[in-house]
Amino acid sequence: MTAYMTHAKTAFGPINTWGDAVIASVGNLIGGLSDTELATLTSSQIAAITPEAVSQMPAASFVGFTPDQLAGFSLAQALSVTNAQIAGLSAEQKNALASAGANIQSGGTGLQVSLTLMSALALATLKLIV
Repeated sequence: MTAYMTHAKTAFGPINTWGDAVIASVGNLIGGLSDTELATLTSSQIAAITPEAVSQMPAASFVGFTPDQLAGFSLAQALSVTNAQIAGLSAEQKNALASAGANIQSGGTGLQVSLTLMSALALATLKLIV
């Protein structure tokens, strides 16, 4: 993943110049960014990361997201975070992720979506379909 990201940086230039379209085209390879590179992403760039790409990020890189970045995750992004990713986060990062809509278990064992939240999300989806 890191090797492919090196090619992407060569093709698209410095990460701080990447727009939403570049982030979208990089897709799951976004996980090839280092933890320090992830920390430099803007809120607009983070918004362009798909939930699937979030779930594919190595835990060692995922810890690079700052609390402010995690708090800005969409609900779908927050719910796609894996237990392995959560395990490496600090308490401040976990709180920020929880503020994005994730329900972090106090025991630190991972993400647990509340039934109320899932019901609300299902209702909202049904309203969009109808």
